[in-house]
Amino acid sequence: MRGNDSEKDYDQYIRLHCGHEASHQKAEVVTTNFAKAIAASLLKNSKKAFNIDDIHKVSVSIRTMPEFNKIAGDPRRLQSCMADERTIVSAQSMIINKTYGVAPENITEYVHKMDLLYKNISVGENQSAEYKAFRAAVSSIRKLGMLNLSTEQGRKTASEMLVPLNANLLSASERCIKKNQEQANRFDGEEGYNNTLDALRILAEYAPDTKDQIKVSVDKISRAPKAKEASPAKAPKLG
Repeated sequence: MRGNDSEKDYDQYIRLHCGHEASHQKAEVVTTNFAKAIAASLLKNSKKAFNIDDIHKVSVSIRTMPEFNKIAGDPRRLQSCMADERTIVSAQSMIINKTYGVAPENITEYVHKMDLLYKNISVGENQSAEYKAFRAAVSSIRKLGMLNLSTEQGRKTASEMLVPLNANLLSASERCIKKNQEQANRFDGEEGYNNTLDALRILAEYAPDTKDQIKVSVDKISRAPKAKEASPAKAPKLG
């Protein structure tokens, strides 16, 4: 029952942040409304329980995405995307696909690099839950190698599957880095720290629209209070 309530809450929130009134304000207010509506649409699709704080946090990440900023910088296109709930859903899909997608011609190489990374991730009883989740996220991407990526259909299928898998990888990597910063790397050590940064470097190379999001996230983690022994988080060199 709560799931239906959350959907209604999301729908109402999105309606409040799109349409004529929401899109005819000062430029910064309109951009903020658009980001919040996109964030709410994304969280609704993810079946997350409705929470305004979560929407605000996700909207901050949304604003780092180049495709979002292209739309926000084009008044006519922005007005069109904010017309109603339907156009918000369409814009959300376009922004997320552009951000986390990998070009079809690069998918084979990308999956291969994630496979090599996965083989360097050891398994241990004392590893944190966050590191195990990170390992699972990398594994989900490498398993796309079981598709026939030499065919156009195989690459098309992999391309569609990669969008949520890459979004999950970024989130899992962020949580893992944050956990080890807080716990002085005592769970996963230098290996865990390096592997998560390597994953983010690979992701940024093949899904370049994630670069700003990664930099903002890792910089934020590095400024957070941490145990004295922790290695300082450094944003990976993204090119």
